[in-house]
Amino acid sequence: ATRAGLASLVVRSEDTRAAVMTFRCSARRWGLPWLCYADRGSCYDSRPFRGGLAELGSHRIYVKPRNPEANGKIEAFHRLLAAWFVRRLAKQVVVDLVHLQMLLDGFVELYQKHWHRQLRSTPREALADRMSPRSVSGARLEDAFRQEKKLRAHRKTGEVDVGAGTWTVPEHMRGQELVFRVDLDPQVPPLVVEPGTGRLLPLERAAVRPEDAPPEP
Repeated sequence: ATRAGLASLVVRSEDTRAAVMTFRCSARRWGLPWLCYADRGSCYDSRPFRGGLAELGSHRIYVKPRNPEANGKIEAFHRLLAAWFVRRLAKQVVVDLVHLQMLLDGFVELYQKHWHRQLRSTPREALADRMSPRSVSGARLEDAFRQEKKLRAHRKTGEVDVGAGTWTVPEHMRGQELVFRVDLDPQVPPLVVEPGTGRLLPLERAAVRPEDAPPEP
């Protein structure tokens, strides 16, 4: 409602992982929204994103297809993003994506002070630093968007390829077909569901075998 830029991330492509990461970034700082407004892009209509919102009690507002920029809800942000940020990148030395994110953060800070005609104030003044009463922990935010995968752990080593790496299950689960809770973000470690109890247990990174180790320089 305030048109404030609560979170904006630099990503290589607009996909479900990016949508989840941006939502998490906003929710960690400002709390959970009751409603979420987005266009009909595939990442926002994907099962992981919609399922995570449902788990957290944040409901999608229905939007018709072919509805550019969500009926103008974010036009001011996009217009200034093009005028103040994108056009200046041609003359800006950018080191890497981290540096580009810092530049984007600077733009968002500037945007917060921009006079918004529809608000008749700046986004910062309209938001007034208010937070949602629905706070949520980082662990809850991670768990809500996890997807289930059924994989069998190696019967001797307990190793299993999950997500972006090889992990080891607890000894009493070796050789079993198990349910893993895997996040879209490869930086978030997967969890395994313990048979019989349903508890979510952490996994350990599998040790690198000598034959798989990279050659020394």
